[in-house]
Amino acid sequence: MSRSQPGLLSIARPVAQLEVTAVAFVARPLGIAHRKAYPNAPSSLNHEQAPCESDPFMDHPILQVIMRTLHITSAVLAVGGLCFIPLVLRPSLRLIDDTFRKSIEQLVQTRFHQLLWICIAGLTVSGVYNWVLNAARYKELGPIGNALIGTKVLLALIMFAVVAGRSTGYLTNAKRWQMVNIHLAAGVLILGAVLRVLVIRMLASAH
Repeated sequence: MSRSQPGLLSIARPVAQLEVTAVAFVARPLGIAHRKAYPNAPSSLNHEQAPCESDPFMDHPILQVIMRTLHITSAVLAVGGLCFIPLVLRPSLRLIDDTFRKSIEQLVQTRFHQLLWICIAGLTVSGVYNWVLNAARYKELGPIGNALIGTKVLLALIMFAVVAGRSTGYLTNAKRWQMVNIHLAAGVLILGAVLRVLVIRMLASAH
């Protein structure tokens, strides 16, 4: 919009501000960040409402919901399975004959590792997407945000390495490495929750 149109500009600014505010108000309960480019929006908007250049495809609300659902579902299946085997399956199999117990446990482990690799793929794709989408917010948290996201990614990579080691037979002590992965998963979940709370508090303080 050119400077030679002050009348249109004075109308466009409040309209842009109203649109961004309305979309942010609707999207916030769904956890959806609206970051479309609004070249005429006033610079006084807070971070969540502030205009910035972004990819319309990456910012599409439906894609954000899909990726968030994929991330949560993959995490629930992976962590739930990791806890189920040592805490539920193995104690229950103690009542069964040794031959059948080992066969059933091996079968469950094999099937679960197949599911686990699908979960890892889902976590990787959705995790990279969420990081790219929220990189600006993480950056605003400063060193604390960088430390949290870096530690979370490192723990997740160690988990993936343990899964790979168990699948290839390099790590043979199943009980030990399952408990290691359970603790690593707990650490990832805690760091993710802390990071989420810090982002929400940062956005709330901007209002």
